[in-house]
Formats: sequence, structure tokens, C-alpha cells
Amino acid sequence: MRIFKLVLIAFLITVSGFVMYDRMPKEMRHDMEDRFERLVYGKNFDWPPDGFKAQAQADLVEELRRKGYRLKCYDDPRPEEKIAPRDDYFCWFVVRSAYDNVPAKAVTLTFAKGRLANVKVEFPDSSFRKLDDYLSRRLERYPHSDGVSRDIFGKPITVWQVSNALVMTSAEPTEDQPLTVLWSSDGQ
Repeated sequence: MRIFKLVLIAFLITVSGFVMYDRMPKEMRHDMEDRFERLVYGKNFDWPPDGFKAQAQADLVEELRRKGYRLKCYDDPRPEEKIAPRDDYFCWFVVRSAYDNVPAKAVTLTFAKGRLANVKVEFPDSSFRKLDDYLSRRLERYPHSDGVSRDIFGKPITVWQVSNALVMTSAEPTEDQPLTVLWSSDGQ
């Protein structure tokens, strides 16, 4: 009888969890799914921000999948998903960390006419110090400008001119907002 009660309680908790999950706002459900995927499948994204080139879409997607990243890709991205107007193919995947094991959230790749156009790596605001330290060391040999333009939160942007592209990020964190490092071949 005692086992029956435990099984019944476990069943009721499971059913109520599914009902609550189903009634959550879509954004909250997606956030929970991403957190679970990051915990179970997340890897370190160790490709440095100055290590990209405008390579073939099929080759890069295959290489990342071979390395174990769980890419979600599709063509004809919505306007709000595009980084540049000419982007015509979109891939993203969750990560646990990036570069020098800096806690991270996700990587987005956009392509235009079969070539890599942009790479966006998203970090929680709590990663600012580690990320800033890494970028300062990694990109110190490249010319850069500070504060010429501002992000959507009014924070200054640092821009490095790397081989055939630009790398950009906010020079200051915005509380409770993700940090972004963007590599863009469109900048040239």
C-alpha cells in the first residue's frame, strides 16, 4: 500500500509539472529547454573571435556538427533573427562556455549566399570581467576603437579590426542583459 501511495504521488507530481509547463509563456518554456540542453549537451565553444573567415556554409556546419555541437539551422530567417539584411541562412546552438571557459549561453551563425557572414556569441552579464580579460589578451595585436558607437542600452562599443572582419562587443555590461561578441565579415 505504501509503494502504491508513493507511485501515485510521483505520478501526480509529474502530471502537474507537465500541465504547468504547458501553460507557461513560450519564452519561459524556450528558456527552460535551453538551460536543460546547456546542462546536458553544452560544450565549450573554443573558436577564438579572430579565428573565423567567410568560409562555405556547408563546410562550417558539418565541422561544427562533427565536433559535437547540436546546431539548429534553417533558411529564410525572420527579419528580427538577421544580423545583416543580406543574411539568408541561420544556425544557432547552446554552449556552456566559450573561448577561455568563460560562462556563455549560445552561438548564432548567419550566412549570406552560402558564406559565413556573422558569428554572435552570447554571454550572461556576470561573465563581463572574464570576457573582457580574455578579449583584451586575445585581440591586443589588432587595431581597435573604443566608444565610437553605442549599443542598444547606451553602453560604448569596442571594435577590433581583425583579418577581413570586425569583432565588436560592449565595453561595459548592462545588468540583467546578455553580453554579445560579434564577428562580422560585413564590416569590411
